[in-house]
Amino acid sequence: MKQLCISSILVLTMIVVCPMSSAAEGNWVLRLNGGWLESSAQATGDAGPATFTTNIEGSAAFSIGIEYLIAERFGIELSILHSKVDLVTETRLGEWSAKDSSSLDVTPLTLAFNLHLTPRSKVDLYLSPSISHVRYGDFRYTLEEEGIDEVVDVDNDSAAFGLAVGIDVPLGSSGWNFNAEVGTIWTDADGKDWDGMEGVSVDPTLVLVGFARRF
Repeated sequence: MKQLCISSILVLTMIVVCPMSSAAEGNWVLRLNGGWLESSAQATGDAGPATFTTNIEGSAAFSIGIEYLIAERFGIELSILHSKVDLVTETRLGEWSAKDSSSLDVTPLTLAFNLHLTPRSKVDLYLSPSISHVRYGDFRYTLEEEGIDEVVDVDNDSAAFGLAVGIDVPLGSSGWNFNAEVGTIWTDADGKDWDGMEGVSVDPTLVLVGFARRF
């Protein structure tokens, strides 16, 4: 909450101090991206007499965002991203082991504060600190040999902070730009009533490419 208050104060300060960008150029930027979400998160714990290890693997990601340019060098962007990451769970009981594959929905709703470092250059380079609300889906844990079919409820109320760097490059005179962005979100996942999956640091790295249009 303290970090959120500080961020809000900084935004208000920029609104008051910085001049508005030219209306002729357009103050809105639409970004449509696809890419990859990668995480090395791992959870270990107990499932009855057995032990389990769950690994989160990378998956495709898609996002849409809209930025409002308050000043030449500063904008506020609201975006939503979705990825269905792969989960691989290995369960061990003595010498016996089995693997199960499932998936987990990860959907961050993000408010970013974009600092445009080269606004008058053909390549618009920007730095993007952010705050997010991350919604997780549930995942199914199945072991047919043991008759286990359990849905794990993952906490859907995770606050997160992030940092990214991106570029916008004009595509001729079409009005569209090529956009690329690389960043990280620091977020935890909690599996309710699932020993060993409390406060797992997911902390995904995002690599996104797509298109942007200023209007």
